[in-house]
Formats: sequence, structure tokens, C-alpha cells
Amino acid sequence: MSNYCRICFKKIYTYPFRELKEQNLFLCDECIEKMKVNIKEKKIDDIKYLFLSDYDSFFQDILYKYKECSDVELAPCFLFLFTPLIKMKFFNHLFIPAPSSNIREKKRGFNHLEMMLKSANLNCCAALEKIDDVERKTLHGTQRFKKEEIAVKKSKHDDIKGKKIVLFDDVYTTGTTINNCINAIKKYSPKTIKVLILLNNDSEERMQIS
Repeated sequence: MSNYCRICFKKIYTYPFRELKEQNLFLCDECIEKMKVNIKEKKIDDIKYLFLSDYDSFFQDILYKYKECSDVELAPCFLFLFTPLIKMKFFNHLFIPAPSSNIREKKRGFNHLEMMLKSANLNCCAALEKIDDVERKTLHGTQRFKKEEIAVKKSKHDDIKGKKIVLFDDVYTTGTTINNCINAIKKYSPKTIKVLILLNNDSEERMQIS
């Protein structure tokens, strides 16, 4: 049975070792080469961050198709290259995706971050939710800068206590969402908190690095 790339839709022709290693080929060699790896480890406000790549035009395009066009077949593509590193760095950790608004998730029809994690066979729990479901782009003036409220779902309080937590988000820009996630998680006594970011969209000058 022929395999076709989930990004470019071309028939996959690759080396024999890939066919032996991967039970289900879903990315061609050309698209894999376009996925630039740029691993960075940073400490921001005493929290360890691991950034996997940069928010370039290639990732921007496939992320748009995945999130805004509901192309769920792309879910396994994002963490494909990084899964061995992630499993090594975060062994025995619980991955918690940053929340989308209920409005956007309902419109999309799926939790895009949770689906990424599950596609990589990572232990995950959608424990966070946004309290303020008003989309920021619909607000005006100072309302746009109102602090978003993120909380741990009541049913998930016990899932966090004493656990090694990894907060996961697809794009890091200002860090506001992740900071709010960290503050929400801290209230329920996790053993440790770390952060995993797929794509870094922030400049070095704006990041508070220690």
C-alpha cells in the first residue's frame, strides 16, 4: 500500500531504514528537511523551558491548516522529529496542554494540543481551562489587555498534586498564557513544573532569561 505525505500529499519515496523503523510513514523526506530543528533550553523566572523550533513560514502554514482548517491528519507531524528527545528529557512526566477558549475549541471540534501529544504517545491531561471565553480579537482598547483567567478544572485537582508537570504550548510569543498556566498549576502542589514549547515566536531581547 502506498503512503502519501500528510503535508504535501506526494507519494513517499524514502530510504529502506525508514520503512523498517516506522510502521506508518506519513511524512516525506522533503517535508522533514523543511522542519528546522532549533533546540533551546532556557530558564525564565526559575522555570525550565525547552523550545523545539522557530515559528517560520513552513510551520506557520501547516499550523494554520491544522488549527483553522481542522486538518486533524496533521496532528502527528509536529512532534514527530522531537519525540525521542521529549521522552528522554521528560521521562515519567504528565503533559498538560495550554487551554484554548471553549468557543474556539468547540468551533474547531478538537483540542489541537492534546491531539498533538496523544499522537506522540505522551501521557497528557487536559487539566486547564480558560474562564474568560471572550476572544481577544473581538475586544477593543484596554479590554484587549485584560488578564486572561486560567484555572485547573475541578475534576483534575488530584491529577496534579505531587506530579512532575510539563506545560505544553504550540507557539510562544509573550509568555503571558504560559505564565498564567504556571500560576494556576502551582496552587495544587505539583512536584515540579517545566515548559515545552513547539515554536518560539519571541525575540531574544524580549525574553527574561536567567
